[in-house]
Amino acid sequence: MSARHFDRYEEMLGEIYCLTFVRDIDETEALLRMGGLKDTMRPRTTADAREETRSYDAGYPTIAQALSLGEWTVIIEPDGFHGSDVRLLNAMSRGTEAVSVLRHDYAEDHFAFSEEGTLRTAFTGGTAAYRWGTELDRFLPQMRAAGVDLEANDDRDPLMHPHVAALRLVGQIIGTLPDLPDGPLPSAHIEPWFTAAEPPAVYRPTQEEFADALDAAPSSLRRPIIVREVRRLAELLDVAHFPDVAEALSAAERGEKVDVPADSDLGHRVRGWLTDARRAGGSLNDPAAQHRMTEDERNRLMRLWALAGALRGALWWDSRGAAYEALRPITGDLPWTDGASRRATILRELRDH
Repeated sequence: MSARHFDRYEEMLGEIYCLTFVRDIDETEALLRMGGLKDTMRPRTTADAREETRSYDAGYPTIAQALSLGEWTVIIEPDGFHGSDVRLLNAMSRGTEAVSVLRHDYAEDHFAFSEEGTLRTAFTGGTAAYRWGTELDRFLPQMRAAGVDLEANDDRDPLMHPHVAALRLVGQIIGTLPDLPDGPLPSAHIEPWFTAAEPPAVYRPTQEEFADALDAAPSSLRRPIIVREVRRLAELLDVAHFPDVAEALSAAERGEKVDVPADSDLGHRVRGWLTDARRAGGSLNDPAAQHRMTEDERNRLMRLWALAGALRGALWWDSRGAAYEALRPITGDLPWTDGASRRATILRELRDH
């Protein structure tokens, strides 16, 4: 990575950004694979995108831009990090390759390369001494050439930000790094709820007895329990009676795979929940908008956000990650869900089977 690239990225993208490169995919398809919403697609400059992401009326959206590099397309997330989600990166790489670099000065930098839906190699922070994936040494010569730290020692250049070596590595892999233009680029609001990424398994319930029983349960038992619990949450929030919600849950209960396009009735409903929840959270840090929502309104909207995540888990084909996602409202002991009581009931059901 040249000093010119670093200075340009620093100037335009600041201290938090993610660049995700996808091979043989055009800008529109790349945005869609990341969860880009078709009806929000339009050219935006980086300044336009940043202004919109900070807007209460726009719903504080996450916005990504796309830039064709020829064989590769790069997705640019100013202030964003979705491309660093390995499950999303795996989904984006189906039928091709995808590589992402995250710079995050207040958390951890991240590098990952996926191919055909499988993570090949990834590392976080300033060192690749600790990496994971199916091909840990696939890019070992390129890592050395890029100056990636492979020894976890303290001899690194203190003036070189850790993500710079990861960006140089990307340049080694794809043969180039993008020059970011001042003008508008194809862009869209990003909503990973609508992607092919599997719900993460990192949210395993902290209640070990409950989690072990859930893991051991066959799909034929686990799925109806999950759907029933999500339906109960929907009833508590008075949204279970909507036909699109009821039909999706009934199909999931029958063991069917349920797809929810972003432009469907249920898709628009979920998008509304997620947008309103972002307003609820974002307005707390926005002095100009704090007064536009009451605390009761915020609480309800955050509950709908939790329901949206649970619904996605219930509609996903069976996996541990989907089960964990569906039951997060009760495993997190949220006051409105009566978590301890619900877990006890489900645990008895799992054990009595």
